[in-house]
Amino acid sequence: MKTKIRETISGTEYWDSEEMKTISVPKDEKPDFDLKDDLENKEPDDLQNQDKESSDDDQDKIDLKSMTVEDLKKYAKDHDVEIPKDVKKKIDIIELLL
Repeated sequence: MKTKIRETISGTEYWDSEEMKTISVPKDEKPDFDLKDDLENKEPDDLQNQDKESSDDDQDKIDLKSMTVEDLKKYAKDHDVEIPKDVKKKIDIIELLL
């Protein structure tokens, strides 16, 4: 599955979770692949709320937004989620974790 991780001045970057690599698409081009559940149109707050709604039965609710970048990286490691080295912003890490 491929998910949008960020937009830059030169284009958009996507994370390919199957091949475990980042894909760059130039600004004037459209990606030639399908995106995971149209996540690129949602803000991380929306994604976090969606996650909370879908896991109401879960006793162990985690507020990712209140965590520091260091805490998010540790949380990702504990849950076997690999964060690419070029993903450094808190908002981008939260998107990967959801």
